[in-house]
Amino acid sequence: MKQKEIESLLYRLFISRPKDFFAGVEELRTGMGGVLWYIDAVGGSAFPADIAKTLGISTARVATILNKIETGSYVSRSDSTEDARKTVVSILPAGKEYLDCLRNRVLEVANGVIEEIGREDIEKYVSLSEKIKSVSEKHVKGAEQ
Repeated sequence: MKQKEIESLLYRLFISRPKDFFAGVEELRTGMGGVLWYIDAVGGSAFPADIAKTLGISTARVATILNKIETGSYVSRSDSTEDARKTVVSILPAGKEYLDCLRNRVLEVANGVIEEIGREDIEKYVSLSEKIKSVSEKHVKGAEQ
């Protein structure tokens, strides 16, 4: 394939990515929503290091998010009863409410997209995205060697 054709396809791929849609999903994966979702999913309390490891983000990023959501009264921090050197983060009712609103908003948008486009086409899109991810990771690793 010629360079101009490759550049054209890359440009189309870049501008066609539904970034507003993915922003909501990304927020639930690694942002405030992701941190709150993780804490909620593991029973309402978690260690910051476990949050970072599970979400695949740095402990510094977790600390920044926790500072922000603690200011908003979404979580509280306390010393661990098992190890006084560790801090436990617990979700508060306001955090649960924020998480539920965010989750519902993302699911509502996703449902609208799926209904308008059709599940079959969404499945094809996801399948192609998975293939692109897999093949591109292989080529990136090969280029790094």
